[in-house]
Amino acid sequence: MGIFDDIKQGIDQISKDTAAKREAGEAQKAAKEAEELKKKAAEAEAKAAEQAKKSEAASEAALSAEERAKRDADAKATADAAAKVQEDAAKAKAEAEERIAAAKKEKEDAEAQAGRDAAAKAEAERAAAAEQTYTVVEGDNLSSIGERYGVSYQAIADHNGIANPDLIFPGQVLRIPKA
Repeated sequence: MGIFDDIKQGIDQISKDTAAKREAGEAQKAAKEAEELKKKAAEAEAKAAEQAKKSEAASEAALSAEERAKRDADAKATADAAAKVQEDAAKAKAEAEERIAAAKKEKEDAEAQAGRDAAAKAEAERAAAAEQTYTVVEGDNLSSIGERYGVSYQAIADHNGIANPDLIFPGQVLRIPKA
């Protein structure tokens, strides 16, 4: 995996995190709106109850049957409107909670993927950092091998426990130390 793949993954991860945060913000905003609607519903219900009490107390005896029916219809309409507002607020709150849960799930998934990506990258780096080896062919000497890998012949000899650097054999596998 190259550096550009790493950069692309980082940008993708940032985009996913940003989307998850945006979703969470929208969900919280919807929850606030739901709470406001609920408050308005409660206020409307309280107003309707207060209005009904005032109307009832002020003119119960003097009202005709027709006026009482109209007043009762108005009170019912107000109560129905308050119930509708409460229902809408409950729906909005449920939708907001669903969006929050979805945003949390998306964030958890993104974090899990980031963890898997980091583990894969670390494994790739470990594999790349693994020691190199070289199989000696006829005509090789430690100096030419060292030049090829950018290390001294003494470092190769020490790394492989070779007492006599002039004595290597074709087919012998040498471990090459890091430069």
